[in-house]
Amino acid sequence: MPNLLVVYATGFFSLSLFQMTALATPLWGNHLGLPIFLIGVSAACRSVVPLIYSIHLGNMIDRFGAKRMGIIFSALCAACLLLHPLLRFDIGFMALQLLMGLATSTCWLVSLTAIARASKGQSSKAAWYAFSTSVGNTIGPLIFGFVWTHLSPTGGYLFLSLWALCLVVSFALLVRRADVVRPRMRAVDLVPTTEAYKSGWKVLRHAIVVFVIVCAFIRLGGITMFEAFYPLLLHSLGFTAATVGVLFAISNVVSSPASLLTPSFVRLCGSEQRALSVSIALLVVAITITPLVTTFWPLAFLMTIYGLGTGLSMPLVLTLLARHVNAEEQGLVGGLRATANRLASFALPVVMGLVAQLFSVTTAFWIVGAILVLSLIISDWLLYARHAGRRT
Repeated sequence: MPNLLVVYATGFFSLSLFQMTALATPLWGNHLGLPIFLIGVSAACRSVVPLIYSIHLGNMIDRFGAKRMGIIFSALCAACLLLHPLLRFDIGFMALQLLMGLATSTCWLVSLTAIARASKGQSSKAAWYAFSTSVGNTIGPLIFGFVWTHLSPTGGYLFLSLWALCLVVSFALLVRRADVVRPRMRAVDLVPTTEAYKSGWKVLRHAIVVFVIVCAFIRLGGITMFEAFYPLLLHSLGFTAATVGVLFAISNVVSSPASLLTPSFVRLCGSEQRALSVSIALLVVAITITPLVTTFWPLAFLMTIYGLGTGLSMPLVLTLLARHVNAEEQGLVGGLRATANRLASFALPVVMGLVAQLFSVTTAFWIVGAILVLSLIISDWLLYARHAGRRT
């Protein structure tokens, strides 16, 4: 099997596993009868370790190879998933979320590193990778939801463990780089070192890397607005849960094929940097102006724009980093991007929730959305000004 198809398979299984395990956390906590506060803390535990550890993990991927790291952490995913039905108490549940957050985020980081190296900056390959992840994100949760509902929660975790085993096989099929001799991995290598973080700061000397990481932060900020507060806003407008589900589905259906349009979109915008800015602007603006809309079809139109921006922006993030960072630092820069993403997913709900508590959900959409758009405009202008200064 060609290595590129194997890389697509890792994307198909890894991001969907990340999303499905996040979905399973509150469902399993509720099944165990745990307090809502404890369920919330357990869900937060999934982001704590990746937030602190991603840069070191990215450095480990560069040192020990994507194949080896992928096999180890996908196997850890499968083992932790099998342990859920056995550890039916609160401390065990929280400990498993810490491990699952580490394992699933590392698998996704390994897959991103693999496509960055395999695509070699070609947007068409990154677009097909983004398409494969979107398809996995659509198929996986549908099967998981059916198994959980019609069989049992234990059956749901058995399904997730099988999904993780498919990811193990995908990583095992990756072609090992023949031009690099990997050192032997030891337990002490799991301990973070200052050297990895110093290397991360060195990578940030490249303006384009900073720009892409800032864009990734803004992109995930818009997605977090959508996932965390969009249902609350629509509920306050009188829409049913079924209608909200349909609107979510519209965005997913659009985002999958939209990623394949990325090369054409780049030609339309004139450059990959500008295309990335415009695509992220589309998704953030579509979410920000939602409070202006009170009927279904205009909301469906905004979800189409949101899905378009989501689908177009992901391949561009991957392509720009792959093109401007050498192969030996792809894991490290992926760790930097993952840290920015985790920070966005952790900080933005807190800020937006505080604004909503002080004023209203609608006001929170306007304020946070405006900040994200303004940050995007400033970032794009600074990069353009830097390039213009170099030309003169």
